[in-house]
Amino acid sequence: MSSFKKFVHYYQANLAVSLHGLDADAIEKAVNTLWSAYQKDKQIFICGNGGPAALSAYIASDIARGTAIRGRRKFRLIGLTENGPLLRVRSDNAGPAGCFKEQLENLLKRGDVVVGISVSGDPENIARAFGYARSRGATTIGIAGSGGGKLEKLADITISISSREYEIVEDIQLCLGHIIKRALQEFLKYDKSKRIRKQPLPVSTHR
Repeated sequence: MSSFKKFVHYYQANLAVSLHGLDADAIEKAVNTLWSAYQKDKQIFICGNGGPAALSAYIASDIARGTAIRGRRKFRLIGLTENGPLLRVRSDNAGPAGCFKEQLENLLKRGDVVVGISVSGDPENIARAFGYARSRGATTIGIAGSGGGKLEKLADITISISSREYEIVEDIQLCLGHIIKRALQEFLKYDKSKRIRKQPLPVSTHR
């Protein structure tokens, strides 16, 4: 077997181990929390750094678009990595540690949900965002590698990925985004309690 094939098999094996090691109960709790936020018309904020910054933007847009069903109210999703000018100014003037918390200070309300995606589980800007969110009565969900890192203790719900290899972690974070989106799609399809009801047309009294 060539060295390249050995590497491919090694990567496949590590990916499979980390994927099968995910806690299905934690994923279910995260999905139920997001569904509850939708039912209560609450906001969902998603953030991350580096690769997870791009993933957080993609997952937010994928859920928003993938759950758009005719006649249904849409999820209220906000990607905290999307405002490039604000993030740059904040980082230049005061450092990046407060870049997500500062945005939440203007937008977050009790009952909202904040999702943080990280490879290491240790980013200070997500930690500060989680601390602020919990102080304001919001729920926090961490999706992190390295066994959860510091976010394990800071998040209300943590979906931890055992691997410390960032490629493996980011692959699985993308899978988790798709799992969550598909689950929310199914909830929307079979739940009829929040359908948008069209107002009946007024009946004319003139003949």
